[in-house]
This record gives sequence, structure tokens and C-alpha cells, in this order.
Amino acid sequence: GPYDISWGRYETCKGPKANNVTVYQTKLFKENDIYYAWINFTFLTQARLDELKINVYVVKNNNTTLLLNYKVNNLCQHYAISLMIEKELNAKNCIVQQGDFRSLVNFTDVAYKFFGKSFFYGEYILKITVMSKKGNILCITLNQIFEKKKNP
Repeated sequence: GPYDISWGRYETCKGPKANNVTVYQTKLFKENDIYYAWINFTFLTQARLDELKINVYVVKNNNTTLLLNYKVNNLCQHYAISLMIEKELNAKNCIVQQGDFRSLVNFTDVAYKFFGKSFFYGEYILKITVMSKKGNILCITLNQIFEKKKNP
């Protein structure tokens, strides 16, 4: 049903590839009921954003169960993230040049675009990885809590 969303744990993780093509720092914060994330990237080399993986786990009674694996192979054609990639990373055809990038991402807005206006209530853990063929770009683990919307 209609939901309010909040985040708990938010931390970087190790990506699946042996090599990293970025160094980054990130922090999640809340301002006026909206969650934002600062992400400061240094791309060590030019890299193409080739793949996004999101593993979604359900948390119930302190047990974690895999709910779904979501994979996007062409990020620059994805409805919820293509404009963000182009704007925040100045990417052309999903290729990011070597250099430094600072992004402020409205997590609340991205969540509503991604999940829609209705979702299953409960607590979830998401592991988000972005990769290029050259190596890991980003890996973040976070807890999301979907609660019944207080003011519909």
C-alpha cells in the first residue's frame, strides 16, 4: 500500500570484482522528512557504467531472506536513474571521465520513482553495486523501512 520510507544502516561495502575504478565517500542524512546522500567520487580512470545489481532482502524476526535480485545492464536507458547518471557524473553514453565528482542524491525521490507509490510494508536490506568491465564503481548496503503512510 501507500508508504512512508525511512533508512537505517547506510554503509559502503566491497564490490564483487577484484579491482576498484573509484574511490568514494558517502553519507546519508535527513532534512525536513527527506533523505539525501552525499557521494564524493574520484574516478581513477575513465569507466563505463555497465551494470547495476540490487539484492533485496526481507528482515523478519532478526532473520534475513533474499527476496529478489534486480539487475540492469544498460543503466543509461533505465527510467529511474539515467538522468541522474548524466547530470551527476557528466556521463555521455554511460561513460564517466577520470576525475572528481560530488553528488547530492534525493534518496526519497529516487525510492518513489523506483518502487512506485505503493509497496509492501516492512524492513528490507538492499545491497547496491555498480560496476564497469574494468572494476567496481560503487557498493552500498542500506536498510529501508516501509511503513503505512501516515498522511495519504
